[in-house]
Amino acid sequence: MKNYYGSYVRCPLGMLYAISSGKGIIYLAFTDKIDVQAVKDKYSAECNALIKNESNDLLNFLEKELELYFKGKLKVFNTPIELKGTDFQKEVWRSLLQIPYGQTWSYEQQARFMEQPLAIRAIASSNGKNPISILIPCHRVIGKNGSLTGYAGGLDRKKALLKHELEFRSPVNTLF
Repeated sequence: MKNYYGSYVRCPLGMLYAISSGKGIIYLAFTDKIDVQAVKDKYSAECNALIKNESNDLLNFLEKELELYFKGKLKVFNTPIELKGTDFQKEVWRSLLQIPYGQTWSYEQQARFMEQPLAIRAIASSNGKNPISILIPCHRVIGKNGSLTGYAGGLDRKKALLKHELEFRSPVNTLF
């Protein structure tokens, strides 16, 4: 049995719970939206791992990067991630990493990017199962009409994350 590590991480939007495999972050979510013990049990069983209630270098690095992100000093995370899911889910989650900081895509745009224009609902469903909040920016996906749609961390947090990124994104160069 492998050792994984789990710890709580504070951020301005609330407490997060993170799990590290030692190779990468496999899980990050807001604690008020999950049952931490159920999450630990799930990943322990699926990964044949003992999840120790302690931090490791990756979790410490994640915490520092989240702090920089929320100060507006980090726009691209370098914390290694390790995706756990179906091949399709992993493809969807990797596509989310292509959405630039401070920008949004609709589910339709994401489907076109993935060259799967008829898979909008399946893509949206996979977005909803994103196991690594913030680092995999599913909060950057909105409805076709510009409306905020579901977010596992809550729509209030989705709105706050988008507002935060708009505030700190690099200004667009203009001629005037």
